[in-house]
Amino acid sequence: EIPIYDQPQIFEVLPAEAGWQAIVRVAGRDDDSLAAALLDAGVLAQPGSLFDLEERGAAHLVVSLLPEPVHFDAGLAAIVRSAGG
Repeated sequence: EIPIYDQPQIFEVLPAEAGWQAIVRVAGRDDDSLAAALLDAGVLAQPGSLFDLEERGAAHLVVSLLPEPVHFDAGLAAIVRSAGG
């Protein structure tokens, strides 16, 4: 079970047609502070502002879908912890 799907009021995975990355919208945060908190937790994620995804009151993270499942799950768990979810 992916922890971000348990909290739709905080997390939203934006629709995509294809690709090797996903965009996660995180309510109540900003891109830079969330990306910095994740970096402190050892998780690399690109802030959405690098892709012109800016929205007041929400952060956007661009995450790779390529890591091994164990690393991907750990990264998602860190996103949930860092976002206060």
